[in-house]
Amino acid sequence: MTTTLTLASLARVLVAARAELAASETILNSLNVYPVPDGDTGTNMRATLEAGLRAVEELDPGARTARSALRQVLGAITREAQGNSGVILSEYVRGFVGALGALPPDGVDEAVALGLDGDALARALHSGASSARGAVDNPVEGTMLSVAEAAAVAASHARSEAVHSGETPQVDDVAQAAFDGAKLALSRSPQQLAVLAEAGVVDAGGAGLAIVLECLSRVASGRHGLPRASERSWLPRAEARSVRSEGGCQVTSDGPAFEVMGVIEGLTDEMAASLRSRLAEVGDSVVVAGGDGIHRLHVHTDLPLVAVSHARDAGSVNNIAVTRFAGGLDTVSDVVVVAQDEAVQRYARSLGAAVSERIAEADNGSTLVLADRGTPGDGARSHSLVTLLAGLDAVATGFDADEEIEVLQAGTWRAARDLVRSHFEGAEVVTACIAPDAEPAAAEQFVTFLEAEAERVGAELDLLRLRSGFLVQLGVIHE
Repeated sequence: MTTTLTLASLARVLVAARAELAASETILNSLNVYPVPDGDTGTNMRATLEAGLRAVEELDPGARTARSALRQVLGAITREAQGNSGVILSEYVRGFVGALGALPPDGVDEAVALGLDGDALARALHSGASSARGAVDNPVEGTMLSVAEAAAVAASHARSEAVHSGETPQVDDVAQAAFDGAKLALSRSPQQLAVLAEAGVVDAGGAGLAIVLECLSRVASGRHGLPRASERSWLPRAEARSVRSEGGCQVTSDGPAFEVMGVIEGLTDEMAASLRSRLAEVGDSVVVAGGDGIHRLHVHTDLPLVAVSHARDAGSVNNIAVTRFAGGLDTVSDVVVVAQDEAVQRYARSLGAAVSERIAEADNGSTLVLADRGTPGDGARSHSLVTLLAGLDAVATGFDADEEIEVLQAGTWRAARDLVRSHFEGAEVVTACIAPDAEPAAAEQFVTFLEAEAERVGAELDLLRLRSGFLVQLGVIHE
């Protein structure tokens, strides 16, 4: 037993949790049926914690301090969190650490005690659960959020019982209570979430979090080594009857087809909350987790480029990842998407298409789809591209970009207006690209004009924001 947890103790929890998640990775993956049956929850949670450990290992040992190590861990797990479960876990860790209060000054040995006794541990567990829930746009009961909250409630109850008995809350008692609460909540998850009951499994993310809390309990009690198999009877050992194993990882017909992830810099807490709401309009499983100006984005959606565009409207986005749950389209192997926008490239690859930044670099024997025309995009709100790529099996049989799409450029909105008037008739889709350095009033005036013209002729209008280039660039698809 130990009276307080130190930074060294928390480091041991992190190391043990990563090892235990790795050991249980296959089991956790087999339990994964929610929010989509992609069988990677164990992998994502393990990889998320591994990113934090790797970041600390990369620090110069001579400059490594308690503060720098913790900063590296939080930064790495935020930037590199994987999947829905990994992003939520990263926010749980951030909330837990945020409750620790002032850290020792740089230069102090990492083994210095934080004063994290039973009372402080209960508060930290509550903070972790609250942060994780707050990062999710639409919290669902029966998931790891429920497990985190149950663990926090159990920890607070253990603390209160000790206080009422006139005793000092012991850190090992509080940690054990949290673990027990997590196991109980996990066992009840099929009663809260029908998809778990149908598959005969408990929640995979909740199981992963319970493993993390098990490691916390072992370190707090002074136990060493890894738990024996008999000690983890609460985690199913039999092969889970998951949707992945029975249905070939088929996503339900009414569920989103894509997963989008990325790192966003420059958000305040208020901006992150606003972004969650906007992403919820185009998808589900929305998580925007992080702090100190760095957040991790996760969303399941049928409009991945629109989701990225919303994120770019909020801040600087990088490390974009787009995954199509059902895999690529078999019919697009000979299609090359010419694009410079990172999000468009990732999206095209997720469909199975090849990507080239320039027409000249593309294979002349391939079918070309011009996603953007020589100018890097700072936005991906291109419904016409979505329509084209979603039907690439038809596109590949006879689409000729040069004949079907006209690209018009103009240095002023008035010149562009004249081009629009002469080319809008018979148009089905018009893509307008507005440069960020365009004069705001002129850009707004032109957009208003475009909207009116599109409505008049019954055309679909897309608006993209460009990093550079002319005031407006138009791509017009005719009937």
